[in-house]
Amino acid sequence: SSWQYHVRTPRKATTATFGGWGLVVGKEVQAYLYDSAIVDRLYIYPSAYFCHSTGVERFVDGTIYAVNPSNLSGYIYVVGRDGATFDIRSEIRGYANIRFSTQQNFFGYGNPTFILGGTNTAYSGQFLITNEKKVEPYHTTVVIADGRSMGGAMAENTYNGVQLQNRSVLRVTASTEIAEPTRGWHLLGYNTIQVANGNDEVKLSSPLTMSGELVKDGPGTLALGGGCRFTAEQSDVPIAGTNKLTVAAGRVKPLAKGSFDGLAISFAAGTGLALALPDEADEDVAAFGLVDVKWAT
Repeated sequence: SSWQYHVRTPRKATTATFGGWGLVVGKEVQAYLYDSAIVDRLYIYPSAYFCHSTGVERFVDGTIYAVNPSNLSGYIYVVGRDGATFDIRSEIRGYANIRFSTQQNFFGYGNPTFILGGTNTAYSGQFLITNEKKVEPYHTTVVIADGRSMGGAMAENTYNGVQLQNRSVLRVTASTEIAEPTRGWHLLGYNTIQVANGNDEVKLSSPLTMSGELVKDGPGTLALGGGCRFTAEQSDVPIAGTNKLTVAAGRVKPLAKGSFDGLAISFAAGTGLALALPDEADEDVAAFGLVDVKWAT
């Protein structure tokens, strides 16, 4: 059985260093990170599992190549179990699709956290962030400080170059911009974007497709840079239930005229809407405020 082949970093080592030719994790092989690892070149193919299975923090550093030379279907599975924190300091390069997720084992699902610290502008595959359990209190969290960690240009315009689904969380810990125009963001189901620090502003100006509810959490500001489309069909017309933006904490901010068109926005007590107006405000905005031309709010 392919599940018999596990590549393990030593339990007693502080770090495990793989040099020379690099480490290859092929189809349907599980690579378990039992301690932190520094790799020279780590090649991972679709259907392989890269797992961290304890409830403490482990890191991997070096360059990870997400490749698919045999044109295999599916994803590379990066899995955290038992509430693991998986600090991926590596630069991720390549084009094979990567799936960050929880996965059940004997101890249940847990709530894993994946920290992406690399500048992954040479990665052109899809990032899928998902929660296998799909219900509270389970969730999968990805943490970034730099918008470039979420990948570079794709081979063609892709509406779901990054997809959050099933109660996933993106936590951003510094001011940054996510702006790659070919890498669209698809928010499927109920998901959260958290701007962790009150003085920070996160600009999401990549194309955005809504298929559910986005919760803005954290004390900072989430700024949206373009109009939304709705559902995988890329409809320009909002559909009730797929266009919710709930501001639970902090502020939201439009960066362009149509940034909020079609969104059904609700604000919790103490939250806010930030507007960037020139010294001489546009007469219409100054006199009449904002109007959502696609959705009655």
